[in-house]
Formats: sequence, structure tokens, C-alpha cells
Amino acid sequence: MEILQSNWKSILIAFNVLSVASVILIILTLLPPLLSRSGHRRPPWYGHMLSWLVFSVTLLLLLGHQEDRQPPAGLCFVQSALLYATPPLIAFSMACYLLDIALAVVTLLDTKSLRRRKAWISVIVSFGTRGYHFTYFDH
Repeated sequence: MEILQSNWKSILIAFNVLSVASVILIILTLLPPLLSRSGHRRPPWYGHMLSWLVFSVTLLLLLGHQEDRQPPAGLCFVQSALLYATPPLIAFSMACYLLDIALAVVTLLDTKSLRRRKAWISVIVSFGTRGYHFTYFDH
């Protein structure tokens, strides 16, 4: 504990550098498929990467105010709300991405399942968003 207290400024700088690097790397990961004419990704991949980008940007909202005694209250509120909201967003976007891949494989193997695939996607997304709503907004 004494080591952390004596080196807190260098730990804070390392955290900020890694947070900025994560934003830059996510943007660099998103750019090639967005700018490429031939290489494309599945739509849920973009949603998943954007959810990680929101999380990474959220970590940087208090950049420059981390040593203040009282950073702006509105900024603290926005950051805390986003920090609590992004983990379920990331988990849900990953589940949608994995479901999309699984259903794409099933569709490749069975061409008759295209109608069932669309039905399953609408049912799962509908229940997923309702579950998120009940979990986080009804308390």
C-alpha cells in the first residue's frame, strides 16, 4: 500500500497513457474495414467495437481533473453513469456478435434456415433489450 501511495502520480500517468492508447488502437482497428472497398465485417462486429470505444473514452472523461479535489459534478455523474452502463453493453454486443456468427454458420450449412434465423434474431434481441431494461431501470 505504501508503494501505491508513493508512486500514485506515475501510476496515474501510466493509466492515462494506456487509456489513450486503447482509444487510438480501437480507432485504428475500425478504420481499415470502414475505408476498405473489399474487406468488410459483420454489422455486430462494428457494434461490439463501438461499445469498447465508448468504454475507453469513458475512462478518459476525467483526464486533467484527476488530481483536483472536486472535479465538475456533472462530468463525474456522466462518467459514473457510463462506467456502470458500458459493461452490460459490451456483454450484450458480444452476445449479439457470437449469435450472428453462429447463425451465419447454421445458414451456410442449411439454406432453409434463413427464415428461422431472422425470427430467432428478432426474438433474442427483443428479450435481451427487455432484460436489460428490467435489470437496470426498474430498481
